[in-house]
Amino acid sequence: MNNNKIDFIARLLSDKRLNTSDKEQVFLLSKEEIKKMGIDEQKMWDEINNLKRQIGTDLPPKKQEKTFTYKLETYQYLPHRPINMVDFLYKFSLDEKFKWFTHDPDKDMVFNYQEYLSDAKKEYPKIAATINSKTWGNVQNFIFKTEYPYKTYDNNIIEKSWRNVEDWCNTNPNKHPFEAIISDVPFSKYINQFKNTIEFRTDNNQNNFKTRFRQFVKNKVGVDFQDELIFSDSFNKIGGSLHIYIDVRLFFEAIAQLLKWIEENKSKSNKVELNLKSLKDCYLLEIFHKDSYFSCDPDDEKLKGLSGDFEKTRQNLFCVADWEIQATIKHGNISDNYRIICLDNNTVLTVSQKAANTKDRKLNENSIEKMDKETKGIKHIIKLYKNVTQ
Repeated sequence: MNNNKIDFIARLLSDKRLNTSDKEQVFLLSKEEIKKMGIDEQKMWDEINNLKRQIGTDLPPKKQEKTFTYKLETYQYLPHRPINMVDFLYKFSLDEKFKWFTHDPDKDMVFNYQEYLSDAKKEYPKIAATINSKTWGNVQNFIFKTEYPYKTYDNNIIEKSWRNVEDWCNTNPNKHPFEAIISDVPFSKYINQFKNTIEFRTDNNQNNFKTRFRQFVKNKVGVDFQDELIFSDSFNKIGGSLHIYIDVRLFFEAIAQLLKWIEENKSKSNKVELNLKSLKDCYLLEIFHKDSYFSCDPDDEKLKGLSGDFEKTRQNLFCVADWEIQATIKHGNISDNYRIICLDNNTVLTVSQKAANTKDRKLNENSIEKMDKETKGIKHIIKLYKNVTQ
């Protein structure tokens, strides 16, 4: 059956009566159809590439094939790969072309400001297309922009960027500006603020994941939840030593939305349990609104995650973390359990260039499947990827 579908699409693409524009529309539709076949991802992209040859478009270079980033004129297909973000942000700890933007070097180190920025301008854009555009924007602003002011997840302001120390570096050649005084403030303050936007660290108990997350949750939920807010022993044990590279602001923006939904449904239940598990390559953060449920049909459009706050939250977590919901859904007199896959390896963001400097970003819809296991509530499972090279 699969081969018949692919043969049919190929014959359609070879029809000389179709112009290039028509063929590209067929290609876009066939891409989604091939994904539904359930074949291996690499094989899927091989089939898509074969179809691209049918309409005469250039294949992406081999390097792009590995990241599954594909362009077709005004369309760009970006796969959800949080590990790309982890690898990129981890470079600020080890890679010589990144590290000294966030670290105090040895006193004997010769630091050339202009050369270092020039190297960064060449290296960084290669990575930009493989991560969330907001993550890239944060890094780009801190390294290259003159007007930085950036709010962290808790509304603190990072007021200065690396461009604000350019004059200091010109006056103090070959010196690193870590302790440079800019407007009566050591530049190291802004460096450390930035570091806390790209990783959860363990060198300060007040800034570790356990402390920041607990405080954030308690500040977001109302008094009706305070006595029924349970952080598991596993959360408390693992949370204190959790060290990951992640876009902290986007992570907390997503968590804020999940907590807002819980708050809006407090009439169903005021019981919330938070748990954390450590696996080989990731952590699983679970936010469980016990005894709650969705009041809708399983085929309801809103569960597809293509609009409103649902879509916004998916966009925020795109290339940041995987997201799954296990939920009780009540519709009419029926109550069933469903798994809603919001972000995983099958998620793709389509970026279309509609006009100059105007881009439309759309994710493919959620995958929804019935579960045999009883959920007894709504559980959000956020997969936070570890840096496996640590």
